[in-house]
Amino acid sequence: MIEEVSCPFAENLEVYYEDRSGETIYGYIKFICDEYVTVCINKGKYRVSDCCLLFYPNQWDQLIPVVSKRNQ
Repeated sequence: MIEEVSCPFAENLEVYYEDRSGETIYGYIKFICDEYVTVCINKGKYRVSDCCLLFYPNQWDQLIPVVSKRNQ
């Protein structure tokens, strides 16, 4: 049985994460569903040209709200 995890994010929330090379990538939550969230890291001229990444529930701990960094 798969444990259902409640998503701790909201759409339009600014977040960041560190990629494998250690670079900090900033974006915002664009879409949320039970299976994943999308993080838009580059907004294009048209919606179809936005660059978004999928984060599955087992990866949500990698996403950090930007306000957390500003409060440090």
